[in-house]
This record gives sequence, C-alpha cells and structure tokens, in this order.
Amino acid sequence: MKIAALIPVKKYTESKARLQNILSKDKRTLISKLMAERTVSELIKSNMFHSITIVTNDPELNINGTNSFKSHSSLNKALQEAIENLPQVDKVMIIHSDLPMINSKDIKNLLKYAKSNKLLIVSDSLEFGTNCLIYDSNCNFNLCFGLNSYQLFINEFQDQGIKFTKHNCKAIEQDLDSEEDYFKLISYLKN
Repeated sequence: MKIAALIPVKKYTESKARLQNILSKDKRTLISKLMAERTVSELIKSNMFHSITIVTNDPELNINGTNSFKSHSSLNKALQEAIENLPQVDKVMIIHSDLPMINSKDIKNLLKYAKSNKLLIVSDSLEFGTNCLIYDSNCNFNLCFGLNSYQLFINEFQDQGIKFTKHNCKAIEQDLDSEEDYFKLISYLKN
C-alpha cells in the first residue's frame, strides 16, 4: 500500500505566537524546528510511507528525507494544492508537526487501523482541533483545518456521506498549542 504523508509546517519564525508570553521568539523558532524535524524523523523511522512532503509557506525550509511543497496559499488551499501534485497513492495522511510525543510505534499502529478504514480522524486532546487525517486517496471532501476543525471535519464527512472512524492516540492527540500544553509537554521538547 502506497501512503503519502503531508506535514504542514509554518515558517518557524512565525510559529507558536500563542506562547509569546512565556517564550522568546528565538525559543519558539527553535521548538518549532525541533518538533517538525522530530515528526519527520519518526515518520521516516516507521518505514511506512511512499513519500513525505512538507507543505510550507517558507521558501527556504527543507527537511532531509522529505519533499517540499512551497505555497503562500491558506493552509487548506496549500494542502489541497500539494495533494493534487502527489504521485498516485492509495492513502493520504495529513499530520501536524507540533506533536512532541510522536513516535514511530504509534504511527505504525495508527496506520494498521487506517488500512481497514476509508477515513480515520485523530483530534487534539480537547477534540477542538484535528491533528491527523488518514484517508483513501479517492475520498473527496473539503479540508477544514483551523479553528474548531474537528467538528468542522465531522460535519463535512456527515454532509458528504463519508464513513469515518474516530481514533484515539495519545502521542498524536497531544499537540503544542497553549502555555498549558508547553508545561505539560516540556519534558518531550527537550529530547
């Protein structure tokens, strides 16, 4: 089975603005870089992907072991453009880069569940955001990443009559979006 992974990565210097009260711009830039590199490293280590593509607004951003798709479009439009430029694959996985607990074992387990499901969705820990989607490449729906994306995706799938499966995976549900997240996940950010 050919699986393409897409990882949206905002320009590091523009990332994690919600942490500006506790972290300097340099520290936020460094953490964003380390998390993106870790996500890529764990995806590569899983040895499950036909391709790994970084979708970014940074013309200088390149991470070893990945392709880069550069776009100044909005997040959802940039992802759609990148998907349209993929070679023929069976499944597409969109996963965020700010997942300090991500590991290749959980990625492999997640992909086992995805094999028997047309569409798999993993929310953030609060079920507000969507940290990962894995779906058959022939699925047709609108991407809804952004504020309240989890419910927006659920609504979209129901409106389109697409069968989906919600999946829990702590390592993928734990993202870095707030000061509370930072203090909860700080030990993973140092590794």
